[in-house]
Amino acid sequence: MVRMTLLILVILFTNGCSGPEPCKPQPCVKVFPKLPTYKLPAPKGMTPPVYLGDGKYSILGKELEDCLKVNLKLRRACRNYAAVNSRVNKEYQR
Repeated sequence: MVRMTLLILVILFTNGCSGPEPCKPQPCVKVFPKLPTYKLPAPKGMTPPVYLGDGKYSILGKELEDCLKVNLKLRRACRNYAAVNSRVNKEYQR
């Protein structure tokens, strides 16, 4: 048993396992893509609605139209981010 362990140790020392490493590990290069940024509309306040009675309110049509346009822009920006993020995730999962 002792001879076997000595023989194994001698083999390990002579085959180069105890010698210096032939090459040093290199650091991993992390290259991340630059994600696009989308310009968002500036926040605007709305005038308070006028209570008409019976649970109904009135607001200016122009303000409502502007609000819906901003909503559409924000939805497009979110959809674009979702598309880019899914592409990036697929790329990095490979």
